[in-house]
Amino acid sequence: MKRLYLAGFLLAAEAALAPGARAQTTAPAGRTVTGTVVGSVDRLAIPGVNVLVKGTNQGTATNADGRYSLPNVPAGATLVFSFIGYKSVERPATADNLDVALAADASGLDEVVVTAYNIKQDKRTLVTSVQEVQGKDLIDSRQTNVVNALQGKVAGVNITSSGGAPGEGASIVIRGGTSLDGDNQPLFVIDGMIMDNSSFQESTAPGGGSAFNGLLGRSVGASNRAGDLNPEDIASMTVLKGPAAAALYGLRAANGAVVITTKKGSAGRTTLNYRSQVSVDQVNRLPTTQGEYGQGALGLFDGTTRQSWAPTPA
Repeated sequence: MKRLYLAGFLLAAEAALAPGARAQTTAPAGRTVTGTVVGSVDRLAIPGVNVLVKGTNQGTATNADGRYSLPNVPAGATLVFSFIGYKSVERPATADNLDVALAADASGLDEVVVTAYNIKQDKRTLVTSVQEVQGKDLIDSRQTNVVNALQGKVAGVNITSSGGAPGEGASIVIRGGTSLDGDNQPLFVIDGMIMDNSSFQESTAPGGGSAFNGLLGRSVGASNRAGDLNPEDIASMTVLKGPAAAALYGLRAANGAVVITTKKGSAGRTTLNYRSQVSVDQVNRLPTTQGEYGQGALGLFDGTTRQSWAPTPA
C-alpha cells in the first residue's frame, strides 16, 4: 500500500512541474513588426518593397499602401528594406512599429541616350525601344564598316553584307521589313543631320539592298554610305526601334532610326590617340575565264553591256 501512495505522489509532482519545465526550455516567440515604407523626397508610399530579417530568408513585401507586417521577428534582429531604384536600408527591430524612408539610388538614374535633334534624354522616360552601343565596342569589333560593327550588339537587328572584300556594302533591317520592293533600312542621323545609307546600285533596280522581292539588282558589290564613316570618330550609336521612332523624325523613320553621335573635343590637357589597322587579302584561286567571245551582244561589240557575245577583239 505504501508503494501505491508513493507512486501516486511522484506522478502528481511530475504533472505539477512539467508545464513550468517546458516553459523554461521553449524559446520565447518573436513579436510582429509593422510599419510603412515611403520615399525620402516625395513621402509617397512605395509598394513591393522587400522586407527581410537579415541573415535569414524570412521576409515579406509592402502592399499597395506601402504597409508591411512581419511576424515572428526574433529579439535583436535587423530588418533589411530593399527595392529597385532605391538604396537598401537596414534598421534594428527595436519596436513593434518601424517606419522607413528610402532614398533614390542616383547611380542608376543618370543613363541618357541621344534622340532627335541631338538632344539627350533620360532613357527611362522614352516610350520607344532604345539600345545604345558605345564607340569603344565598335572599335573592338575591328570592322571598317560601322553597319557591320552593329552585328550581334543590338537585339532585333538583321545586317546583310554584300561581300567580304574591302569596301563592300552592308544593309540593316530592324525588326523585319515592311515593304517588298521599297527600302527597309532605318534612317541614319549623324549629329542631327540625316544621311542616306543606300548604295548607288540600289537606286537603279528594285530590291538592290534591303528589299524582300528576291531580286539581286546588282552583279557587283557596292559600298553603302554609312561605310564612309570612320569608327574611330564615333562616340556612340543609338538604335531607335518601332513606329514610335517616326514620332521623332517623321515618316522616313518608320523603319527605325540609327542616331550617331561623333566625338568632340573636351577641355583639359591636350592628348593625341593614334591607332593603325592593316589587312591583307590574298586570292586563293581565280576562276577560269573564256577567251572565245568579247564584250557585246548579237555578235557586235557594245561597251555598255555586261554580256559577252561579241567577236574576240583582235
